[in-house]
Amino acid sequence: MTKFKALIVHASEFGSTKEVAHVVAEEFFQKGFDVKIENAAEVKQIKQYDAVIIGAAIHYDKWMKEARGFIKRFEQELSTKQVAYFFTCLTLVKARQKDLNKVMKYSNDILSSSLKIKPISVGAFAGVLDYTRMKHFNKFVAKIVFTLLKIRPKDYRRWGEIYHWINETIDAVKKNCYITSNEN
Repeated sequence: MTKFKALIVHASEFGSTKEVAHVVAEEFFQKGFDVKIENAAEVKQIKQYDAVIIGAAIHYDKWMKEARGFIKRFEQELSTKQVAYFFTCLTLVKARQKDLNKVMKYSNDILSSSLKIKPISVGAFAGVLDYTRMKHFNKFVAKIVFTLLKIRPKDYRRWGEIYHWINETIDAVKKNCYITSNEN
């Protein structure tokens, strides 16, 4: 049986999204994939991969520029692969309707960044607020903003939801890769 190859790409300023990317990579590996994990800004080629999973944090209401740049650089090749996106953001902490609407806008913005790429899924997860990972100015601004929003420093990731999304994504990738490999 063919061993499929997956590239897990991340853009993470404070490390939370990178940690999720590592969990994604580990799950793909456990399910039989050859896996490589890389920072979005450092990827040189993707032609050898069957699946590419792209994860980035939301900063200032946008998916991090390194992830957007990765999609622009590899748009044509990505349009021929199994692709999934995920993002982390603190907007999901309270999950009020206005917050969910904002998260839906993030998802739509990511999807519209390339109409050529048809991702099999988009995962949206709460992130981590940890001032110790931030530089002085970011820490200063974050403390003001999150104090006003009444969001305390904490790991808000819901790992059960993350693992559920990963496993659904792996199942879809395997199914689609298997179909594609049988067509050739």
